[in-house]
Amino acid sequence: MPYDLPPVDYADLASTKSAAALQTLGAWYSQAQVVLDYLVAEFGAMAVTQPTVRCWPHHYDLATLFVLEEGDPETVRSIGLGLSPGDESYAEPYFYCTPWPPPNALPEPPAPLCWHTKAFTSLVCPASRIDQQSDLGAILKAGAGLARAMLQADNSLQT
Repeated sequence: MPYDLPPVDYADLASTKSAAALQTLGAWYSQAQVVLDYLVAEFGAMAVTQPTVRCWPHHYDLATLFVLEEGDPETVRSIGLGLSPGDESYAEPYFYCTPWPPPNALPEPPAPLCWHTKAFTSLVCPASRIDQQSDLGAILKAGAGLARAMLQADNSLQT
């Protein structure tokens, strides 16, 4: 890989506490896989290349990327959807919907999504905002719809 991964000590994973935490995290990943597969099937046609769900090794996010136009992937419009297991921004798993490039104006997001703007701009839904009645597919579908509308409304971007 073009970067180094930090060393990991797996010795304590056999403990009861760690096993329970891993089981919970596994459930989040399982649910994310179902939801992201659904969204790829639902919105894949809007992308210029078929999106795939993958685990990104630099953050362990389970995510997909909808590239909305041809060109340099660093500058063309896209929407990233995924699950982060938690990071320096959130000490819990969270779903995200990231419009690229980041929009200048951030409209009010549909609940339970909120905007995250420190270090990256994304709609996020931390685990603590999700309950058993939450429809993750509908939540991320609403976020993707808002992200797409924002990207289409920005006249400075390619059409």
